[in-house]
Amino acid sequence: MQPKTSAQTNGQPDKVIRYSPPEIGKTVSVSFYLHQPHSIVSPTLEKKKSALLVVDGSLDKAKTDYVVFLLKKQLDNIHILNIGYGPKNLARVKQIWTSMLKVHPDVAVALGGGTTCDLVGFASSCYHRGLDCILFPTTLLSMVDACIGGKTGIDFGGVKNSIGQVHYAVESHCIFPFLDSLNQEELISGFSEVIKAAMLFDENLLQSIEKLEGSFNLGQDWFSVVSRGAELKAHFSEQPFSQRSKLLYGHNIGHGLETLSSIHRRHGDCVAVGMSYELAIGVVSGLVKREVWERQNKILKKFKLPTQLPANASFAKMKEKMRKYKLYKDDAYLFVIPERPGVIIEDGSGYYCRLSEKQLDTTFKEVNKLLI
Repeated sequence: MQPKTSAQTNGQPDKVIRYSPPEIGKTVSVSFYLHQPHSIVSPTLEKKKSALLVVDGSLDKAKTDYVVFLLKKQLDNIHILNIGYGPKNLARVKQIWTSMLKVHPDVAVALGGGTTCDLVGFASSCYHRGLDCILFPTTLLSMVDACIGGKTGIDFGGVKNSIGQVHYAVESHCIFPFLDSLNQEELISGFSEVIKAAMLFDENLLQSIEKLEGSFNLGQDWFSVVSRGAELKAHFSEQPFSQRSKLLYGHNIGHGLETLSSIHRRHGDCVAVGMSYELAIGVVSGLVKREVWERQNKILKKFKLPTQLPANASFAKMKEKMRKYKLYKDDAYLFVIPERPGVIIEDGSGYYCRLSEKQLDTTFKEVNKLLI
């Protein structure tokens, strides 16, 4: 994949998001490129001698060759590890650690989607008690979610992301044309995280989303909306942890659905369903006006995102999964619910709406009536 002719031949991104998480005491960056650059400006690589480039095995070789082309502008010693395609498990982290011990890199670079970014981030957090890492996300979901916020980890014991650490990538480079090989379903699934950010934090962004065409493309309008969604998440990664919990809208029911069975479900699809049900819980509980929920679901449906649980999904089994998630505390299920775009309901203890088991069961019956 050779870089196309563009205005960005000097390596300057179209948008740079810089944020400073208080727990690390330094600034990290996320750069968005509307076109493929001929080079990138990486302050991190200027100080390094060798890199381990970990590649998602499902990617075409052209993307790997292109990123090597970019890295070699600043770094000669590059070792490539193709980790194949598979789950976020300990076996794949061991692959990365084994290579790290063999080649002794002073920076790790991830090329792939959210799974690859998480694996490399987690492996880097443990190697020599913390190795710098740089991310080149290749999916829309990883550009707006996995590469921002420092959350890394693996699935263990049947629980999603149950083992992990917070380890921020020092740089992320989001090259929009990387998305051209993805199908519409995969792209739009990742877009649910942008809709979520708009519902939580930005009425203007939600209006921009409403003006978009229903099919994703690589044009300026979509680029602006996607990069703004990433910017909102980065902004809240600078806040205290109690504030960051706002980002979990749609993730309680979404997590329960995603981990319900061995059937693979896209994370973004599950978040969309979670948003539909969790905002409906707000409606049934008298916290949210029905028209707010209807507006959100109209947007989800416009982009062909799911808004209802699969017919074969057992809510009782979903609750078992939800009880193992971080949004279950003190015998209560916790939900982040926007009263309207940009305004989140607070109960004085961390931006949560709390429901007991009995309350959730009763509420869920009413929610199902609303969704018919």
